[in-house]
Amino acid sequence: MFGILLKIMGMNLVVNGRENIESNKSYIIMGNHQSLFDVFVIPKAIPKLFVGIEAAYHFDYPLWGWIIKKWGNIPIDRSDIKKAIKSIKSAEIILNKGVSIGMLPEGHRTLTGRTGPFKKGGFHLARNTKTDILPVGVSKSLYDYKNKNSWEISPQKVVVNIGKPLTYKSYKNLSVDQLKDLTREIIIGLIKQE
Repeated sequence: MFGILLKIMGMNLVVNGRENIESNKSYIIMGNHQSLFDVFVIPKAIPKLFVGIEAAYHFDYPLWGWIIKKWGNIPIDRSDIKKAIKSIKSAEIILNKGVSIGMLPEGHRTLTGRTGPFKKGGFHLARNTKTDILPVGVSKSLYDYKNKNSWEISPQKVVVNIGKPLTYKSYKNLSVDQLKDLTREIIIGLIKQE
């Protein structure tokens, strides 16, 4: 479905690194947030069922809210720490059932095309569940395709690079801040591979 939609919208999606994904393993899938269309591009790029953690106010949008509820996405209210922690706990339950979780740790779309700072919630989730992190770098061309500052769409090639998983064994001795910074650095490296 997403592939047909992307073609209709004039997007040529190129995906590298699918061989880094083990089909029988659950991950926390983390990527940069270039555009409104990340929510179509990343699910098309990742050949795996996953549930997203998404801003709570998105669930109030007329059509999109209905779709993400049906998808099983988890609302997160970043303005209320207690509610945010509750959302992370819900994600832990889903991960423990063997379903992957997808998230965009910047928390909001870039306004410049550059990767912003990452929020900590997903990294607490990773440490609490001992889950491998699958880094995904979406090229700046998706920002150029449709960015937050404009309603114009510019059809073009969009590249998604999937990195090797950051295993729990490799990060278990890192602090949440160190893990957050390392993951961001890896994702930025993936973006530059285009």
